[in-house]
Amino acid sequence: MHTLTDLAAPAIRAELPGADNRQYRVRKCESTAVWLRRGAFVALLLAAAGAPFTPHFVQFVSRVAFALWLTRALIERRLLQCQALFLPFLIFLETAGLAALFSYDPLLSWTRLGWFGMGVLILIVPGTVQGSRELKLLVGVLLAAGFISGVRTAWQYTAGIGTQLAYVRRDCALAGDGLWSGDMIQKINGHRTRTPGQWKRALQLTRRDTNLKLRVARTYPLQHFDVMIARSDLDNWLADPTAALARGTPLRAQGGFYNSIPYAGLMMVLAAVACGLWLSARGLGERFALGALTALFSACLLLTVTRAYIVALLVSFLLMFCLGQRRRRMSLIFILLGIAAALFWARETRHLPRWYGEEDGSRVMMWRDSPRLILHHPLLGIGWDSVFSHGRQWNLQAYKAYPNKLSHFHSTPIQIAVDAGVLGLAMWFWLVAAWLRLLSRDLRLARDKDCFSRGLALGLLGSATGFVIASTVHYTLGDGEVMGGLWLLMGCAVALGGQLRQRVTE
Repeated sequence: MHTLTDLAAPAIRAELPGADNRQYRVRKCESTAVWLRRGAFVALLLAAAGAPFTPHFVQFVSRVAFALWLTRALIERRLLQCQALFLPFLIFLETAGLAALFSYDPLLSWTRLGWFGMGVLILIVPGTVQGSRELKLLVGVLLAAGFISGVRTAWQYTAGIGTQLAYVRRDCALAGDGLWSGDMIQKINGHRTRTPGQWKRALQLTRRDTNLKLRVARTYPLQHFDVMIARSDLDNWLADPTAALARGTPLRAQGGFYNSIPYAGLMMVLAAVACGLWLSARGLGERFALGALTALFSACLLLTVTRAYIVALLVSFLLMFCLGQRRRRMSLIFILLGIAAALFWARETRHLPRWYGEEDGSRVMMWRDSPRLILHHPLLGIGWDSVFSHGRQWNLQAYKAYPNKLSHFHSTPIQIAVDAGVLGLAMWFWLVAAWLRLLSRDLRLARDKDCFSRGLALGLLGSATGFVIASTVHYTLGDGEVMGGLWLLMGCAVALGGQLRQRVTE
């Protein structure tokens, strides 16, 4: 007699191959998702390693990471769930896109929007970084890359970047060749002259050459160019009693960037993160290493002679010391003295007439003209960077006083209000407020956790505070050199918050 089980067996066996195929497809999708996550994490490590050196590389790698993350999101739909900062960043980016769409100069606006696109790191980091170990590795790579940049800056100010022609008379032949007092000679006919020893050796090796090709670095920001001169012109100048040589160093530190201001911004962010980790470290070796990093980044920032970022870092130090230490009154006294000393030193070093700069400088002129542009274009603004091509057409004072200079508004809130209107400014304030609220929550959750989580939460809050303060007088959002590392750290803040909440529920 045939039972019901015997009758159903052929049907079950017929379904088995289909079930096996489904299981195979599930395993294949899971394996693909794992490799996509690993590839995105490697891209994040590359972005962290390149942040102190080349923003274009960070921009490219962030796009690669986003493509991998988006492909993985098609497999694991949970990645598309709304996380902290996801909604405010997305709406800010959409508003920025509308401003670019109706811009007076769409080409410039869409180029600027491409730099804002690095903000996708906010989405990628929390969905890619798994566990405290990977988060430590990501932050460690960023600090290590900053350490390499800082050592390079320290080398420039100790070993020098060239042999400086301290004084060149305007009526000598060398001046006729286009050389000025203060120019730094870095090569003579391909031979390095970055130190006095290399200078003497290069002169000896080229003693029979009738013509010399000089590689010259000039003033600030550093400009590099080649000059062809007769050997006799250099010999005659060296024989002149008024001739003077010196070890050439940068006027203001700028790392590998085009200007000292974005380098100052990045060093401020890294110094705050390192200081937060240092305040929470327990081991002697760890405290020494993080303290040395904090001192190195702070020294590099000081060498940029950028007042706003120096003051911003000191204020962030004050905040972190008050939150992480008990001696709040002493911290306040030392920080206030540091701010006063920094402002006085910067004024003397840069020969400024007042502590806040020039009253008739381009910065103040652009601030005065900003209300007029905001009132004429209140909703979506004039479009990102459109002022560069239409500044003269709109009769801006700075473009009349400095016709060869492309001025911007030297303030992130003012620049956003002009470029993206009141709507764009409101979305930016929403993103910043959500960011600060997230950091405060992370710090509260990390108080009784491990040293790394507590230190990272403290350092991220300090770096965000410094960023907000400096943004009032610098267009920090427009500096890809600063924002590459900052977007990455914002993503780390989201990832840290997720890890801390997971520990609480466990």
